[in-house]
Amino acid sequence: MNVIGIIGAGKLGTSFGVYLARHGYKVAFFNRTGQKAKAAAELAGGIMVETVEDLLHTCDWIGIATGDDQVGEVVLNLLEARADLEGKLFFHMSGALSSDRLKELAKEGAETASLHPLQSFSDPQTGVELLSSAYFSLEGTEQAKKWLGEMLANLKNPFFVITAAQKSLYHAAASIVSNALVSVVDYGFLLMETAGIDEETARRALMPLIEGSVRNVRDRGTVEGLTGPIVRGDFGTIEGHINAIHAKAPELLDEYKQLARMTLKTAARGQLKDDYKVQTLTRLLKD
Repeated sequence: MNVIGIIGAGKLGTSFGVYLARHGYKVAFFNRTGQKAKAAAELAGGIMVETVEDLLHTCDWIGIATGDDQVGEVVLNLLEARADLEGKLFFHMSGALSSDRLKELAKEGAETASLHPLQSFSDPQTGVELLSSAYFSLEGTEQAKKWLGEMLANLKNPFFVITAAQKSLYHAAASIVSNALVSVVDYGFLLMETAGIDEETARRALMPLIEGSVRNVRDRGTVEGLTGPIVRGDFGTIEGHINAIHAKAPELLDEYKQLARMTLKTAARGQLKDDYKVQTLTRLLKD
């Protein structure tokens, strides 16, 4: 493996390519928009290639960092290049798709895998820094897992191996704790706005609370790390929330109750053991 090729010079592809380059790997970028590939190559100190044929000639390892819907098209383009794929490694970086999406390449003698960093990428610069502490999931052929596992060990990134059958539920979990978490925070901002507190003030005020909750999960887990009125069984406080939201922003009440019911389930798994309080809260939070 002399050069690792990256197809797709978006946020993920650029971040990963720069990350590899900072750890001593040579990288080459290909993108349908040549300008993006050029920018990524400059950022990584790597090279830009203009065709898939050139990428296959230059690289024995190729990562596909496009959107999920483009992976199939990339595979077709690779096959149409008519290159010798025997012994080459192809991996895509989708969290939702398995290496089965690369099976046509495997039929040509390639080793295939899916390699997914459990991290969010808003821009390449911060993405590179976040990758240093990211866990990866790895799935694919035995040889592909061996090669990529050795690379991750060299990068000092922890990883775990999963199967193709696990990918969808795995990615659903990752999406909930990342994307849905942002949506829950946004809902909290809406309630703050309803209370007459502007978003900038709300953001500054709530960030320490958000960070503290994440630390609790990290240090104690979700069941023992949960705090607040529901885990204490303070149904009078929850009734006050419901009444206030109903009076000021009734369109936000359903979401409050849905989130509160989920919180109650977590509380009832551990800290909230009083059946009367659980049943009272359950009645309050009915649709």
